[in-house]
Amino acid sequence: MHVLVALGPRSTNDPSDCRAVSATAFADLEGTDFTIETDPDRVIARFARPDAPDVLLLDFNFPGLAGLGGIKTALDLVADRPLGVLVSAVNPEVTDLVMAAGATAVLPLDMPPAAFRAAVSLLRAGTTFAILNRDDTIARLRDISTLSDREIQVLTGICKGLQNKEIAHAFQIQEVTVKMHVRAIIRKLGARNRTHAAMIARDFGIV
Repeated sequence: MHVLVALGPRSTNDPSDCRAVSATAFADLEGTDFTIETDPDRVIARFARPDAPDVLLLDFNFPGLAGLGGIKTALDLVADRPLGVLVSAVNPEVTDLVMAAGATAVLPLDMPPAAFRAAVSLLRAGTTFAILNRDDTIARLRDISTLSDREIQVLTGICKGLQNKEIAHAFQIQEVTVKMHVRAIIRKLGARNRTHAAMIARDFGIV
């Protein structure tokens, strides 16, 4: 079994870049059945050969094959072979997008060598999965648990597509109070905006 790892360059400005951890992990595995590739043209060329890799692990930010478009291009390369996508942070939103694009698995970049070997075994077995960061997930759930009953009511209204004025009317409160609750909800969920908050709420089954 041959595993090709398409790994993007790590940031020289960010010593905590997960690619540094990932590169070290794969370096420990390289020379057995893992090969690291950093050039998109060479990745494409490898799948044109008779001895094409059995599994592709693709960095979500790999130059030339980045993002959801890169996943679709990679799927054409791998044909019926498994495709695992490596991301800096695995969360429900990213997982849904990557899986919907057709990937077999979603993996964090900072896993140790043994974990990558186990993940590849699952990929070869045809298993579809995502490996979540336990600490991040627990932290998110802890923040969600601090939502008040009123904030959950407001969040339910947001998920239904209601505007602040409509939510205020539904619960007989002032619109300025709704705005205050929306700000608190976004902060507690670590959301970018109200739409993102609604996505998180649905992913975690809050409403």
